[in-house]
Amino acid sequence: MKRKPSSHCLLCNKIIDEIDGKRIVAQKTLRTYISETYRGGGNPDFPELSIKIDDTIYIVLGGKKGMWSDELIQKVTDIYANHTHPWFCQKCAYKTCHICGEIINNPIGSDVIYDDGCISHVAALGYNPGCVNASCENYKKWGGE
Repeated sequence: MKRKPSSHCLLCNKIIDEIDGKRIVAQKTLRTYISETYRGGGNPDFPELSIKIDDTIYIVLGGKKGMWSDELIQKVTDIYANHTHPWFCQKCAYKTCHICGEIINNPIGSDVIYDDGCISHVAALGYNPGCVNASCENYKKWGGE
């Protein structure tokens, strides 16, 4: 079921217009999704955790060990109950420039969600997407969307 993105970043509580960039819903070390299969364990530093919401549906959380507090789990559960999809801004998902810390032009290796709820994957193809900060030596003007 396609869900539109929630209004704010799950972690910093900012709206996308405050941060710019893309809304990230999944990457190798940070994600939330709905599953019919219980998931747990995996990478000990970035384990998966399943929250049962009914007899056949789980919310699966993935992230740094210990990051999923009871408050954050409740926030995720409420967002899914509202038929929207939680997301992370590029700063909270660490899709930032290695030089200046601003967001990068394209969050490679991430699944991003758009206003209409469509999700697409930004492939990690071994290129430097560059930084949005025009004062940074890693700046690249970006025209792709």
